[in-house]
Amino acid sequence: MKKVILTTDVNTSNLEVKILSKYKNDDFFIKEYKYYLKLLDNIDLLNLIDVIENKRKCLNCDGLDQCRQEIKYHNLDLNSDGIIYVPCHYLIKEKQFEHLYNNLIYTTSKINRKLPTTKDLHKNADRMKVYEYIDKLGGKEVNKGLYLCGGPGIGKTFIVEVLLKKHLDDNLTCAYILLNDFFNEMRALYFSYDRDEKDLFNRTIKRLKNVNVLVIDDISSERLDEITRGEILFPILDYRMQNEKLTHFTSNSNQKNLEAHFAKSSSKADEPIKV
Repeated sequence: MKKVILTTDVNTSNLEVKILSKYKNDDFFIKEYKYYLKLLDNIDLLNLIDVIENKRKCLNCDGLDQCRQEIKYHNLDLNSDGIIYVPCHYLIKEKQFEHLYNNLIYTTSKINRKLPTTKDLHKNADRMKVYEYIDKLGGKEVNKGLYLCGGPGIGKTFIVEVLLKKHLDDNLTCAYILLNDFFNEMRALYFSYDRDEKDLFNRTIKRLKNVNVLVIDDISSERLDEITRGEILFPILDYRMQNEKLTHFTSNSNQKNLEAHFAKSSSKADEPIKV
């Protein structure tokens, strides 16, 4: 096949004219075509078509889980040496956040943005105790975690994200779990016959016992049973309490209703200490 070298003069090749005629109503192609003509002095037309058609696969993509590329999370590009593979912007963004939050060692919710800071908090009189608590974090006077309760949509998760950012900035290892999602993950591992998955269950529990700061989001909304309460949550919280590890909670329930919620999970009504 004959190699056609293009320049910024759009009338240099009959083949180019035919191709442009084919794509004349294709806004995406024309936009990319003009971009590369301005970027590079000489372009192999066939390479250019390959690159543009490859980039078309990324249209309307909202994240890594939707990738349609043959080489996952990478797309074709052109430079002066020819075609190259480059990581997509979603992969670059994820790698940046991985580096930014190296101390966030476990999470059930993917972080794809910068965590908020105290500057992002909307201050009002009802939340003054929360602000005062956050301001004191890192000092000796703070030795207990925070229990945030209230109805949906009032900003509880946002506040614990601010807490996470504060602890990560203080170089503390942290973990965040959305409790219902966490229980679903752990329940599957607990009942697995696979030895590696059993090991993963034990290692995860151990990590959450020992992490400097644990955030448990949306406690009391989860489906409880003897396994999730007695074999997963209780050992973590008991160890952390005994070793004075900082743990924060959010919940739609106050602490009295939370107690009633955990009592329902047990077939034995005479376990007030555990509950």
